[in-house]
Amino acid sequence: MLGVWLALALAAQVSPEGPSVRYSNSFSERYWQVTGCDDVLSEALPVEPPRSFKSRSGLRTAVLVRTNGGKIPYDRAEARLTIDGPNMDSICLKTAQFRNLSVHWNGDGVVFLFQGLGHIVGTEELFDVENKTWLLQRTASYVKGRASSSTEAESGT
Repeated sequence: MLGVWLALALAAQVSPEGPSVRYSNSFSERYWQVTGCDDVLSEALPVEPPRSFKSRSGLRTAVLVRTNGGKIPYDRAEARLTIDGPNMDSICLKTAQFRNLSVHWNGDGVVFLFQGLGHIVGTEELFDVENKTWLLQRTASYVKGRASSSTEAESGT
């Protein structure tokens, strides 16, 4: 299934119609980070009720706790994702400064995380739960028309 995700991402990058995607690491400071599970969100900030995401088989669960987007501006937003399942230690990830988040399981071993950072920028990340490693972390800029290189964008051509 990982191949399907990557194929879809590549297809979106070269699509002749509609928005295209330009990939970079320009917002790498906003990527999710592996953290200790004792690391909690700021107590002074209101949070939304936890949301649970079950893996395909239902054996693993990712629980998302995030600040309340209706009460906290995105530049102060915080989130924590706790991944649990049988025969594994809990894995905790954290991020901050986002507009919206989505969590999707790819089977039982890979979690796809998307963070909307603005109107046309977000991060796309794949986390391998079994090996506790990142398979992919990148910034996606959604632009109209064909995807241009950063050199073209800077020079105005």
